[in-house]
Amino acid sequence: MKHCFLLFFMFYGIFLVAQDKPVLLEKRRDSAFRPNKAAQKLPVPPQGAEAEITIKNYKIISHQRDTTFLDTTLTIQKEYRYNYLRQDNFELMPFSNVGQPYNRLGMDADRVQLYPRIGARARHFNYEEIEDMKYYNVATPMTDLFFKTTFEQGQLLDATLAVNTSRRFNFSVAFKGFRSLGKYQFSQAESGNFRTTANYITKNGRYQFRAHIAAQDLIGEENGGLSQKEIQFESEDPEFADRSRLDVVFTNAQNKVLGKRYYLDHQYTLVKPAQDSLKRRSTSLSLGHEFNYETKYYQFQQDAQNDFFGSTILTPIDDKATLKTFTNQLSMTFSNRLLGSLKGYVNLYNYDYYFNSLLITDEGTIANQLQGEEISLGATYEKTVGRFALKGDGAYTLSGDLTDYFLTGAASLRIKNTIDMRATVHTSSRLPDYNYLLYQSEYENYNWQNDQLFESQQVNSLQFDLTSQVWGDLMVKYSTINNYSYFASTASAEQIDAGTENA
Repeated sequence: MKHCFLLFFMFYGIFLVAQDKPVLLEKRRDSAFRPNKAAQKLPVPPQGAEAEITIKNYKIISHQRDTTFLDTTLTIQKEYRYNYLRQDNFELMPFSNVGQPYNRLGMDADRVQLYPRIGARARHFNYEEIEDMKYYNVATPMTDLFFKTTFEQGQLLDATLAVNTSRRFNFSVAFKGFRSLGKYQFSQAESGNFRTTANYITKNGRYQFRAHIAAQDLIGEENGGLSQKEIQFESEDPEFADRSRLDVVFTNAQNKVLGKRYYLDHQYTLVKPAQDSLKRRSTSLSLGHEFNYETKYYQFQQDAQNDFFGSTILTPIDDKATLKTFTNQLSMTFSNRLLGSLKGYVNLYNYDYYFNSLLITDEGTIANQLQGEEISLGATYEKTVGRFALKGDGAYTLSGDLTDYFLTGAASLRIKNTIDMRATVHTSSRLPDYNYLLYQSEYENYNWQNDQLFESQQVNSLQFDLTSQVWGDLMVKYSTINNYSYFASTASAEQIDAGTENA
């Protein structure tokens, strides 16, 4: 803890010097990853101009290449992001302990990822995907520290250090560590999220890359809930005001998500854009390659069988599902000031989802592996004309069983610099997550294989957004879902009354 405060005071002075006045977060297209702009705006002012460095020289760049300036102001307006997720948790109802899952009070059916995921989504709220990674472009070393206490024994600390070794190369190292004992018995949660990023652009602006490595683990003890909630909790008996005295269903189970990811995105400009007298882009053509390798597993462990889930095959329980994915994407991007930006790509996706053994039952054999390869073609398009903007993204699978297609298109209009209007359409079709298709457990009732039975889930949606600096934000969305997959209980009324619906 002493070292954390020492780092805080060392780098807090940098923030005070860099920010000459409070600046709100401001978004614009990323210049660090556009070779034709690299020669126009360097991330660090020339030597001898240190006094000109402002907070605008400290940039945070998203995976979508949207850029915001560092905001060091401390205001009540930022309180809604001062939480475990460090983002707006609207429509998320938390469990009893920090770091446990959330109940979603709203649902967004649109697909962000083209391919299915491992599942166990309740354990992934704090798992940073590719789309959540941040890259940095800073003038001097920058440190960001976030600290918060948790329930009972534990703390939460998220620390980020970003450094530039030159005007064109920036890297960052970040770690988010967390532990919370919780108020109830056997509800401890802990996690560790390590991330390191790097981005570089050559002096002539032709070659550029960005890369990151992430290693994350999320561990939580499971107690199955209260076993006598009517007597001990809902009765408001003062003897049970201390929640650690309440009886829980079991005290010998935990689950874990562990993932490691290696990501690289680089491109080379084949036709460098010419510059006119107004220093604007004309036409460019670039070749890009994106690589991603990720291993992840979900594990549930329990020391002994519990009637809450029914009979078992073996004890102790150790259920482990592993997913390994390997993605390569080759792309070509054409950009023109008049026609806009068009990117076409071919995507190769290899997957291996598996368990350690086959399961042979009286009804048949449940396989231990889903393995295959997907080949997809896709394109993205962007064009801005004055206050009107168009954006589209789509892909179609040529070979494979997981995904059919997806398409997203958006049109936006800005009115008087204070009101933004946007209309978005989305359609997609793919199989549900892997744990719906295949799962094995030591508990007899939690084994299934549906990869040949399930049809693709089809999602169609229409959304309208209105953003006003005066009146706030309004969003209206209509969605339809076909072949929706979900977990349901087949228990009878007698089993529910007896409390054995999960078995």
